[in-house]
Amino acid sequence: MKKNWLQIVTLCLCGILLATNIVQGRQLSDFQRRMENQMDHLRSDVEHEIQYISDDIRRELEEANQLVVDYTLEPNGIEKETRSLQAVASITLKEWHEDTEIKLLARIGDDEISLPMISDGNGSYSGQLSLPMEGNHDIALDALITGGSLTRKESLQAWGDISMLLPLSNSGGGWSGPEYKDGVMSSNFNINIYTQNGKPSPIHNPQFLTYRNGKLVQTLDAVEDPYSSTSHGVCYTVDTMGYKWSVECTEGDVIDIRFRCEDDYGLGYDFLFQSWAAEGEFMESPAGSGFQSGNSPVELYWPE
Repeated sequence: MKKNWLQIVTLCLCGILLATNIVQGRQLSDFQRRMENQMDHLRSDVEHEIQYISDDIRRELEEANQLVVDYTLEPNGIEKETRSLQAVASITLKEWHEDTEIKLLARIGDDEISLPMISDGNGSYSGQLSLPMEGNHDIALDALITGGSLTRKESLQAWGDISMLLPLSNSGGGWSGPEYKDGVMSSNFNINIYTQNGKPSPIHNPQFLTYRNGKLVQTLDAVEDPYSSTSHGVCYTVDTMGYKWSVECTEGDVIDIRFRCEDDYGLGYDFLFQSWAAEGEFMESPAGSGFQSGNSPVELYWPE
């Protein structure tokens, strides 16, 4: 009897030890997985930090090796005869010699212009650059620096389109609906005309033009929206009762709304603001080709 009792106790103890080992094994496996995850996160954080420090060091070394410490390209007018944008380019060097000269290399589309720059004797150089406005051209600027027994070419900046240098651009807007009911599409909206670098720039003759299936059917004067504002430009809406826009159309018609204005140079801007299609009664959201404001390139024109 005593022998059976000891066997039972032994079996129970073995069962307890086996269960304990299983639990501890699972705990160790969970702990190992947590440690591996933490190590992976730590390894990733360290690699990102090393990459960040390496990028900083590389950037600082590049900047320390650069001779150009500052540059600007400031538009200062339009030449209507040649339909070109006039801009003043300025470059400031960190080090220079008496014989140091700079040529501004401007790549405009497939063409390249070499512009000798004038020195003020104190490390600053300037020159007048003429940029053609016809067509959509990208532009990139480099500085070719010679003097002190060295020649160096340094990249300055690139723009996807010359229009990015102009005083005005479209940076989006807001709208409601539109609603389409009883053969009339209507909405309340505004467009934000952005002034480059946040500098005030006069805007002349603002208008909204409505096209139905490609034909001009409505021209409305634009006024500043009393209910919207922006810190870098002007919000315009239609000059109507309650600032509400509407146009007659039939189901299936495509309605394009364009915004036109002129800058202080006398250059005209034509922005596609919205493109909507009349589909069903009480349309709650833009349809057809949808919202366009700020997404399409500006079309320039030359007012007579």
